[in-house]
Amino acid sequence: MPMNSKILIIGGTSGIGKSHFADALIRKYVNENNKLRSLLHLTQAHTYGPLAMDEDQQTLTKAMNEAHLRRVHDTLQWFVSAVANERKVKFFCLIDTLHLTHCFRPGTLECKKFPVLRLK
Repeated sequence: MPMNSKILIIGGTSGIGKSHFADALIRKYVNENNKLRSLLHLTQAHTYGPLAMDEDQQTLTKAMNEAHLRRVHDTLQWFVSAVANERKVKFFCLIDTLHLTHCFRPGTLECKKFPVLRLK
């Protein structure tokens, strides 16, 4: 990760205050610095929502999981690369609940790159 970008992934079970924590971090930063650089806050509507309905209906596929993870990755990559020549931090990202279990589901995706995560 380049020094001009900071990404924080917040994980945890439903209702423990992830969104409240993210909101508090953003407000604290703005209050202390009187400005806000580029900020991306990916809520659960972005990180898990696109998968939830198909998961509930048991129609979630490996290709759907991989496409979702690729969209998130590509979005982050664009933001980070856009400020690649900056000397100060210009991009902040808070990701609410993007963890491997959202994209590596038993019976849906077998991860060959990370044998410790191989799921049957």
